[in-house]
Amino acid sequence: MTPREVVFAFFKDRGGLPGENAEQKLACRFLDVGLLDSLGLVELITEIEDRFSITLTDDHTESEQFQTVGGLVDLIEELRLGSGARP
Repeated sequence: MTPREVVFAFFKDRGGLPGENAEQKLACRFLDVGLLDSLGLVELITEIEDRFSITLTDDHTESEQFQTVGGLVDLIEELRLGSGARP
């Protein structure tokens, strides 16, 4: 599965993302709209790290990029292609 598919599936299992189309779903600021509580956020991070063998640091999770679904998908792609992969 692609990062986008994994992230969309994660949120679908939790009630889905707001928006009528993929563009609106990618623009969703999932933390601001309360789609996840603190446990859900830990589950999201764990799912991403395990699925893609990457590590999300505090710098990643506190970044502006991490605030939207699309930014999160881009971040996963960058880490997969860059130096964020686990040894």
